[in-house]
Amino acid sequence: MLLANRYQIVRMLGEGGFGQTFLAEDLQMPSKRICVIKQLKPMATESAVYQIVQERFQREAAILERLGEDHSQIPKLYAYFSHEGKFYLVQEWIEGETLEERIAHQGTLSEGEVRNILVNLLPVLELMHNQGMIHRDIKPENIILRHLDRAPVLIDFGAVRETMGTVYNSRGNPTSSIVIGTPGYMPPEQAAGRPIPSSDLYSLGLTAIYLLTGRMPQTFDTDPQTGEILWQQHAPQLSPEFSAVLNQMVRSHPRDRFSSAAQVRSTLESPLQATLPPVQPSDQTAVIGSRPSTVMPDMPPNSDRTRLIIAAVAGGGLLTAAIAATAFLNRAPAPTPIVAESPSPTPSPSPSVPASPTPIPSPTETPTVRPSPSPSPTPTPTADPSVSYPVILEGIAGGQVRVYSQPTTRSDSPQYGLTGDRVTVTREMEGTDGELWLFVRFPSGAEGWVQENQVRPTNEPPKAAEFPRSAQLVGQTPGSRVNLRSTPSTSASSPSYGLVGDQVVALQQARGDDGRIWYFVEFPSKATGWVREDFIDLR
Repeated sequence: MLLANRYQIVRMLGEGGFGQTFLAEDLQMPSKRICVIKQLKPMATESAVYQIVQERFQREAAILERLGEDHSQIPKLYAYFSHEGKFYLVQEWIEGETLEERIAHQGTLSEGEVRNILVNLLPVLELMHNQGMIHRDIKPENIILRHLDRAPVLIDFGAVRETMGTVYNSRGNPTSSIVIGTPGYMPPEQAAGRPIPSSDLYSLGLTAIYLLTGRMPQTFDTDPQTGEILWQQHAPQLSPEFSAVLNQMVRSHPRDRFSSAAQVRSTLESPLQATLPPVQPSDQTAVIGSRPSTVMPDMPPNSDRTRLIIAAVAGGGLLTAAIAATAFLNRAPAPTPIVAESPSPTPSPSPSVPASPTPIPSPTETPTVRPSPSPSPTPTPTADPSVSYPVILEGIAGGQVRVYSQPTTRSDSPQYGLTGDRVTVTREMEGTDGELWLFVRFPSGAEGWVQENQVRPTNEPPKAAEFPRSAQLVGQTPGSRVNLRSTPSTSASSPSYGLVGDQVVALQQARGDDGRIWYFVEFPSKATGWVREDFIDLR
């Protein structure tokens, strides 16, 4: 068979619900280059709807082209075209073996081998997520160890397949969509049709566990109280530190996971990881970072600066897709405080004991964690040094809460906490903006200033979730472009765009560097990005 009068089909590589995959020769290249051709058949057949699918296919193909050009561990896109109602992607052929084949032939991998695979793949996820792309189907079968250099290559992106599986009405609005992903490797929010960047981290974490144990996720027992999977007994040789990282990657609720691939990578590469305490059962994760961070997605961190993730987690988790979706939509996790332990055998203090009012920890207090923020050089005389009461951080849509070095948003924000973190207020003062600021201390000993409106009393229930919400992109000219930013800032990169009139779903909001509200939106094609408040109309 000859496609586009150019590609000679050699053999079929696979077949699925949306089409077929072929190995082919490019007859218009002198070397008759070998390539992979993915044939995709949309569910829509009406001409008006077909045009919508075609536009979204072109948009996804453009992102794939850019990703392949920017990273050698993503197959290059050579061409794309449509023919007789079907869409085709022509991609680089990666010669190697999948991780699934590697385990079948040679057995499980060591901790060092798995750690190396993660460290090499996480920059690929960073790039993808910063471009607004979520893979949706990370699993051993979709990671190839390239023969040339043994580098792991990520293949078979799910976003284009999801575009093919979306049904639209005559006005271009989606009426139904098929969830893309593999049962067992798919987290609850993805099974519910709401994938986010940390969904890929969940899938990658379960892939790592498969490489270590040789067991599929569905074969693990689950904790009857939390629903998290219990896998550690099948890999008893692992270090507690690496187990803690994997546990946090596969937590069933996104709030309890790492929020970005950059965080996972910096944790694995950090020399401080060896000082992490042993894994303890808990429903809460405290994250202390070394750079400002937005809700989602994170930009890559500076690898020269230290970030410490203090994880106290039980086992990773997975339910069947239907149960997982219900659990994700209805679950209200009850945060509990984390007490960071010193490497010495002396037990750490109980979280119920109030923290010392002094804002600077003593030299003997957890010296290996990280430096505390610098205290205010000129403390306000009205600050009450005797204040000491517990509160819970509460950010936007379950995201991150910035912790500042001084009581002003103009100061450095070298670290952050997560919504649900329990902290102790040791000082109160009015900032230069006229707002009340609180100096808080984490159980780990980290300290800093937060705004009063970003905490709640421990006996007060969390605010009701406002997201997801249906929305529409707006502007002065119908059909004009609306840039999607990688972070909530006009100075951030704009890897893709939407059009005025596009229907989207707002998943989160955050205040940008310009002081304006930004919304993290998702398109029916599952492309994502940040949009400023004046370009979106919430329903």
